[in-house]
Amino acid sequence: MTPKLKYRDKRALIIALAVIGFFVIIQLVFSPLMERRNLLKRQISIAENQLDEMHLLQQQFSHAKAAKSLPDNQVLQKKDFNLFSVLEQHAGESGLKGHIAYMKPSTREQKGSNLKLSMVEMKLETLTIVQLLQLLYQVEAFESRVNINRLSINKTSKPEGFVDVVIQAETLVEQ
Repeated sequence: MTPKLKYRDKRALIIALAVIGFFVIIQLVFSPLMERRNLLKRQISIAENQLDEMHLLQQQFSHAKAAKSLPDNQVLQKKDFNLFSVLEQHAGESGLKGHIAYMKPSTREQKGSNLKLSMVEMKLETLTIVQLLQLLYQVEAFESRVNINRLSINKTSKPEGFVDVVIQAETLVEQ
């Protein structure tokens, strides 16, 4: 025997069941979604902080690497330094300006630092070994620390005792 409910009781029971069903749906569907969303937000925030820390460490490493790669006595060139002009001046002082076949300047930025590597490739034709040594001494002894990175010497076929030379000089310049 089931008791018959009055209209008012039925309506109250339906409203109570709807409210309970609403809370059950919220607890079973929306609450886990919101928790997952909050968890993902925290993970993104942690990952962003780690990425910022990695960028900072990368910059510190690059600066330390650039500083370590510099010899203690190396002087950085100022922004207005021109390696091309310096090499041309040294060639002129050695009396070799007329022997220059070409000069090719180039620069390369050092990642993670405010330095750039300035390079000049210079070809000199029909030199004596003594003239080459004078030029190399002037370039290497120059107070602003220009380094000879590569040196290629070939005998010439025409005059006996002469050589053709390709010199690649470089220095670090502030940007």
